[in-house]
Amino acid sequence: NVSGLPVEYRDKMRAVSDATQGPKRGRLGRTYTEAVSQFLDEIEGRADVELLGSTKGGTRQMVWIPAPLAKRVDAFCQGKAFKNRFLITAVNRYLKSKDQL
Repeated sequence: NVSGLPVEYRDKMRAVSDATQGPKRGRLGRTYTEAVSQFLDEIEGRADVELLGSTKGGTRQMVWIPAPLAKRVDAFCQGKAFKNRFLITAVNRYLKSKDQL
């Protein structure tokens, strides 16, 4: 459950997921999983990672990712960051990599 995710991120993630191959069912979840996984792979082993803050007027959203990936996020965020800031940053970077921001 994430709060502060900019509304335009939610809409752009849906657009990216609609353009991906594979079964339609679960496509959005796979897109969020890819965003989080790519971000974790990118920052693994780094001591300092700059995370974006949540935005006022952002949307509250439930994002489902596989349990092993969620455990990696928990481990990274423990004592360092709020999970909503982590997800906002992961989605921001992912959308930039897809030329959506």
